Amino acid sequence: MSKITEMLKRLCIRPNLRGYEYIQTAVKLVSEDREKIHRLTKVLYPEIGNHFDVTPESVERAMRNAIYSGRCRAPEEYKDVFGHHYKPTTGEFISTIVEQIREDQ
Repeated sequence: MSKITEMLKRLCIRPNLRGYEYIQTAVKLVSEDREKIHRLTKVLYPEIGNHFDVTPESVERAMRNAIYSGRCRAPEEYKDVFGHHYKPTTGEFISTIVEQIREDQ
């Protein structure tokens, strides 16, 4: 199981949600180019949207939904990973996952 998949499973992001694949893709893209985390709406979401043939707005909404769903299912895990700020924005979520994966390597 890939590190990204393990992390998403730990955070109860279910694979049947559209946001699951978008988050996986976002983490891979940000791992390859850290600057993309600073340009979510202008670069990252459109790139993912083009890949999946959806709008950037749909990408962001689906990812936000998946994160919210996971947080509702496993609030203690989110507190462990994100600390006192366990209601992360999409950018914070992606960035933290990237950092966690890098630390584990």
